[in-house]
Amino acid sequence: GGKHPDFPGIEVPGAVTVLVVPDSTERRPRTSTELIRSVARHLDAKRLLTSEVHVASPDFIEIRVEARLFAPPDAAFDEVARSARERLDRFLSPLTWEFGTNVSPAAIYRALLGSPEEKSLVRSVEDLLIYVNAAPHDAGRPVEVADDALVYPGEHLIVVRPDQDVRSR
Repeated sequence: GGKHPDFPGIEVPGAVTVLVVPDSTERRPRTSTELIRSVARHLDAKRLLTSEVHVASPDFIEIRVEARLFAPPDAAFDEVARSARERLDRFLSPLTWEFGTNVSPAAIYRALLGSPEEKSLVRSVEDLLIYVNAAPHDAGRPVEVADDALVYPGEHLIVVRPDQDVRSR
């Protein structure tokens, strides 16, 4: 069985739906009607007579993050905020995300904190807010992503404050 756009959630024998994501630098890639038609023509020429091939664009889910980050008092705060936004954008990129993969708040925290290799100066993350398609989302629960959907990053709001903790780290 396979997927048929007219019968979501039901296995339809011989039906296949191909979701097309253009290789684009846009935050939310736009799949043109012409690209869908072109892929459909190409697949139609190669399909088995007994199969039915549908070509579509995935659903896109915008994930926007607001957070307060703490960095050493002598850090360049603009740079810390910019690199945190870049890490979030890379993490939520529709070109690397897998269909139907939920987004865990812990992974968003990890993206904001950065890894030691990235030389991130972020010491802690507070006041994390997650918005899904502009609606507030409970930051304690994963963002659920359907099998035919991908996420993409919104315009994040990151504020960096000096970490007043003077203990050596």
